[in-house]
Order: sequence, then C-alpha cells, then structure tokens
Amino acid sequence: MNFAVYKKEISELFSSISTYLVIAVFLLATGLFLWVIEGPFNLLNSGFADLGLFFELAPWLMIFLTAAMSMKSFSEEKKTGTLQLLLSKPIGAFNLVFNKFLSVWTVVVFTFLPTLLYCYAIRKLALNPEDLDVSAATASYFGLILLSAALSALGVFCSLLSGNQLLSFVFAVILSFFFYFGFEQLIQLFSFGSYEFFVENLGIKYHIDSIGKGVLDSRSLVYFGCLTTFFLWICFALISIKFSYHPKKVYLNTAKILIGVGLVVLFSNRFYHRFDFTKDQRFTLSEETAALLKIADKPIYIDVFLGGDLPASYRKLKTETKQILEEFRTVNPLISFNFINPLEDEDVSEEVVNRLIGFGLQPIQISEQKKGKLSQTIIFPWAVASIDNKKVVNINLLAEKPFTEDDAQVSVSVEQLEYHFSIKLNQLFLKKYPSIAVLKGNGELDDRYLINGLSALRDFYNLAPFTLDSVAKNPYKTLEDIKKYDLVFVAKPTEAFSEAEKLVLDQYVMNGGRMLWSLDGVNAELDSLYNSSGQMLSIPEDLNLADFFFKYGLRINSNLIKDKYATPIVLTSGEGDATRYNSVPWVYSPLIIPDQNHAITSRVETVKFEFAGSIDTLPNQIKKTILLQSSMLAKLVGAPVVIDISKTIANTESDDYGPGNFPVAVLLEGTFTSAYKNRVLPFPLATFESTGKKSKMLVISDGDIFKSQLDKGKSLPLGFDKWTGNRYGNKDFLLNSVNYLLDDLTPLKLRNKQYRISYLDVEKIEKSGKNYQVINLLIPSFCPFILFVFVRFFRRRYFLK
Repeated sequence: MNFAVYKKEISELFSSISTYLVIAVFLLATGLFLWVIEGPFNLLNSGFADLGLFFELAPWLMIFLTAAMSMKSFSEEKKTGTLQLLLSKPIGAFNLVFNKFLSVWTVVVFTFLPTLLYCYAIRKLALNPEDLDVSAATASYFGLILLSAALSALGVFCSLLSGNQLLSFVFAVILSFFFYFGFEQLIQLFSFGSYEFFVENLGIKYHIDSIGKGVLDSRSLVYFGCLTTFFLWICFALISIKFSYHPKKVYLNTAKILIGVGLVVLFSNRFYHRFDFTKDQRFTLSEETAALLKIADKPIYIDVFLGGDLPASYRKLKTETKQILEEFRTVNPLISFNFINPLEDEDVSEEVVNRLIGFGLQPIQISEQKKGKLSQTIIFPWAVASIDNKKVVNINLLAEKPFTEDDAQVSVSVEQLEYHFSIKLNQLFLKKYPSIAVLKGNGELDDRYLINGLSALRDFYNLAPFTLDSVAKNPYKTLEDIKKYDLVFVAKPTEAFSEAEKLVLDQYVMNGGRMLWSLDGVNAELDSLYNSSGQMLSIPEDLNLADFFFKYGLRINSNLIKDKYATPIVLTSGEGDATRYNSVPWVYSPLIIPDQNHAITSRVETVKFEFAGSIDTLPNQIKKTILLQSSMLAKLVGAPVVIDISKTIANTESDDYGPGNFPVAVLLEGTFTSAYKNRVLPFPLATFESTGKKSKMLVISDGDIFKSQLDKGKSLPLGFDKWTGNRYGNKDFLLNSVNYLLDDLTPLKLRNKQYRISYLDVEKIEKSGKNYQVINLLIPSFCPFILFVFVRFFRRRYFLK
C-alpha cells in the first residue's frame, strides 16, 4: 500500500485555512447546542452527568463536517484535470481512493479531540464524579469513529460524481441524511410488515443510537464496515470503468463484492454478540426476559405516554424507556413502540385525561422551578401494550416510592423498567398464572389492611379468598379444594385452629403446597395503648399451632422484642391550636435490616415490625434460613406483661439491651414430615401422607408486617408510615417472599437489578455553570486556529531550512 497520496492530501488539508474554519464551526456549533442554547441538547439543563446528549447531537453535525471535508477529494482533481495524471502513475485506482478516504477520515477523527474537554467538565459538575460512566463514553466515541468512516467514504463517493465542490457538498449532505434518517422515515410512510425491522437496520441511525448509549453490537460493526467498503468500491469501480479497458471485469468484481457483502451481513445477523460497556450493564437483558420476548409470534404494540416536553428527571425516564424498548426489539423484531404526548391538543386535553384515567392510567402532577418561576406539569408515566389487538395491559413506568423526591423516584424507576415491562408482557403470553389462597375464617387481617400488598401480587398471580369453615362439614372437599392453590397466605390469625383445620393445612404442605405465615405470639396492639392510662395487658396468643410448627422445626415464643434500633411513634401534647406532635422512640417496633445475601432480602430496605416475638429453630431434616433478625441491642420481654407507654419511652436509654439477634423470619425448605405422623387423625383420611414432597414455608413472628396503615379509610402503600413519612421495605419483602416460595425467580432477579445514575450538582452549576459554558465554548473553538498557527510556523521553518 502506497501512502504518498495520503501524505499529500493531509498536507493540503492542514495547509488550508478553510479546513480549520470548518473544524472551528463544527466545534462552535457543538458547544452552543450543548452548553449555551436552551433546548433539548443542553447538558446543564438535563440534570444528568453523562454525555448522552452529545452523542445524540454529534451525528447530525458530522454530516455537514464530513461533506465539507470530502468535497474537494475528487472534485478538485476532475476540475483541474489531474485525475488521469494521478492514475498514470504507479499508484492504482483503489489505492488512490483509499488514500483520499483515509485523509478525510483522519481529519474528521482529529476534530473530535477537543470535545474530550466536555468529559472533564461533566466530571467536575457531577454530584458524584465516581458515577460517571467512562467506559460507556469511550464506546460511544468509538461509535463516532465508525460513523465518520462511513460518512467519509460516502463523501468521497459524492466528490467523484461532480467536478463542482458545492454540488459535491450538497450531494453528500442529501445522501448522508438519507442513509442516516431516510429509512426510519420510509417506515413511517409505508407499511413493510414483518420486514420493518430489516428496513430500519439499513439506516445509520439505528446502529449509531445503539453505540451512542455504550453498546457495541457486532452487527453494527459489520454494518459500518460494509457501508464504508461499499462506497469505496463504488468509487474504485467508477474510476476503473472510465479509465480501464476491461469494464466487464470491473462489473464482475463488483457483483462479487456485493454478493460477499450480502453474505457477511446475513452471517452477522445469524451469529452476533452485543457488548455492553456501561458500568452497570444496564442494557444487558436477563436471559429470562430474552426468553420471554422470543415467545411472541405476533406483533406487540407498545404506546408510551411520555411524549412532549418533560421535566429533566422525566426526560431521563423517557430516554431509558426508549432504550430498553430498543433492546426488546433487538431480541424480537415484532415489537414496535411509539411515544405519545396525550396532552398535545390543548382543546381536548381534559377529555383525554378523563379517558386515560378511566382506563386505569393515573397521572401525576410535577412542580418544576425554571428561572425563578414555578410551573405545573401533568404527566402520565404509563405505557400500554397490546397483542393481536385484543389483549391489553397497562404498564406503570414509575416505581411506587410515595413522598419521595422526583430524582430519587425516577432513579428507582429506571432500575425497574425491565422488571415492569417483563412482568406485564408476561401477562400477554401466559394463559394460566400460579394461584394464591388468602386464608380467611380464623380472624385474619381485614382486606382493607392487605389490599395494597395483594394488589402488587395480582401482577403475578391469581388471588382468591379461602376459608377453612367447611372443614367441620366436609374436610375431604376442603382438602381437595386447597390443593388447587400453589400457595396459602395466612396474615395475622387471631382465632385458634381446630385439629381438623390443622390436618388440612398439614396435608396441603405434604402434597407440595407452599405457605406464608405472619402471626403473633403475643396479643398486643398499638391502638390499645391510646387510652387514658396509656397501658395495656399483653397476653400470649393461643392459636393451637405450637405442635404444628414444632414438628416442622421451629417454635414461635410468647414474648416481645424490645429493640433500641426501632421506628418512632408520634404522640400528641397540648390541646386545640397548641397541639404538638412529638416523635419518640418506640422499642416495641423493631427496624430490621435484611441480610443482603439471600434472594428474598437482597436490596430490600429496612423492614418495620410491630410487637414482634422471637422464633427458635429446632433440629430436624428441614433446611432453615434466618432471613430477618433483631439488632444486637435487643432484649426479650415475656408475656403476659403490662406495657406502659410512658415508662417504655422513659426507659429507652437503659443499658440492659443485648445480646440480641433474635430471629423473626425463618424460611423452611425441604421434605416436611407430617405433624400428625404416628398420631390419631382428627378425621379418617385414606390419602394421608406422613412424609411430603419438597416444599417451602416462610414463618414471620409479626402479624402486622404486611398490614398497611389507613388514611381516612383508604389503604396507604404497604411499608409507608403516615406519622413519620418514612417508607420501609415491607412491600418488597412480601413480593420477594412470594416469588421465592413459588420458585418464580425472574421477578426477583429483575427487581434487584441496580443502576447507578450520575446526577449534576445543582449548586456547582449555579456557582460555576457560566464559567464552564465559556470554557467549553471557546477553548475547543480556538483549538483549530492555535493548531493553524503552529502548522504555519513549523512549515515556514521547515522550508526556510
């Protein structure tokens, strides 16, 4: 390979003031859009410390940059008549084309160097500089290098078509826009059916958008390589046909090249790999999600109601939603999505809002401060997915974090996008869901206290109430009926179980049924303390289950845990306008920090308990895992006991706490032995099983752990304390527990997926934002002229020698 032409072209490009002017204009325009102009690309207004907006903007400006740099490549040679002279030398047509292309590509890549200053500036303005995803930014820069190669080859091709530089520039811009944006527009104008995804893949935008977020797809690498090779070969073919005496040979070789490119593309689409360079692997779908998406053999349509102008934090949610849907479509091309602004038409906006609410899509109202003015925005953070135009599911994109700042709520929502989409899309495909029996009839919690937690479970399972009342009349039918359920949920029973009822539950477990128990060892209610004396008598709760659990390997003790690490309660003092609400520590309401080493408790926040007792584990063949336990600074109080609210608060600081670590939630797994083995059965049972199938059971020594507080008769989110405004992990613990007990590990894995979102520091922006605007606008823009001065100086010095 002879690089004499490359050296000549590089020398001419860097000797021309027009080259430096073009580079300066590119950097000036980039700086204005990113740092100064108020608009969708402004980095300071985005609220997030990443360069995603730069990698969205850069391809549009690169179209003009590469067209301007390449317009002279062959146009000047054709105009001056030196092209034939060059070909008469021992250079070769393809060598000539490649050298011309390489020189343009070099200059374009060189143009990006000053933009590295943006990385430094963003890092300095970040709230936590360590969260900046450098590896993703590096991959995105590599994507720009690939894009510049393709556009440079296209520009050189357009330069060969005309001897007029201006016409070459116009041709290059038009053709570049077509390859970048045209195929996406064709999809909007025409229906391509099942070939829609293939047509979109022909465009540059699809591939550069993927690389721009830090994901390198082998298909994208092949695409840019083939596109660059195609235009370089066409240039070679045109030159050869015009100046060669063997055009047939050129045609034959061109056909071979086209066939070869086609085979490479087909092979790359059959065998490919995606390299996720993001720090937290956020664009790597789980195997379970990928398998779920591949099930669909009919088109899936997803409408996302996050169109239009959104506050900064919700723009991030929109971007992340778009990106994960693109990942979904990569796995299954039958998935199509559309972003809609439901309030675009102001004349019918009220009607649209009411209709969407009627469909179950609840809006949220966001207050945003802009330039000293407070504005209100209504947002529908929802998506609607449908398949076969029949089955429809609503997808809530906003994680349930009540009374949480928008940035924190959006951050959690981004982490759980794959989880929310996967769970809801799963409902489109599955015809049968696991079923859960919510036990009634033994004084369990009223539905209004459970409704929030049960509503969350309905996203995964079929729920139905089940009573053991019929055991007295027909225990056999009751046993057969309960066997139809995959899990039985027992929430705070207060009435003793009969022996016949216990046998039904025992045989349910022996047949592989799963059980979730939340029950009290002591009868104690916080409301009972709110009386004139401030006292209550707490006595053991006799549910007639001691022998039942003893056989399974545990014992629920008739005691209460007093824990220094506890949630406060709110007490009132004064009357009328002088009423004051005081938060005081309440040692009977332990705050349990979950062990993060188990699937159930992984990433679950602190769990709130109320009048919890301790659990003893007993030796047998069952595997026992302590999921939750009190802190070390805890002690036990035996029942019966008189609890005095004033004395309890006054003695909180005493030193007689510990050693604690009392178990309050124990998971049992394995082959259970019947509690009625070698015993007289309460009723004759021909199908009695003394040793059961493998099963699971979770026992929690607090009946209120899954109880929601009420506000004006309405259930609040499970785990939210209306008196302190704190949110605890009770709901996540419930979801994880049921998922694990039913071997439904996919939701567990997806819900525990964690992303690290880097935010800009608002205080730094207010203090130093103007300085960084000036720095990022002027320094990159002046770099080309500084280089021009140095080049002229050294060239003059060289020629003087």
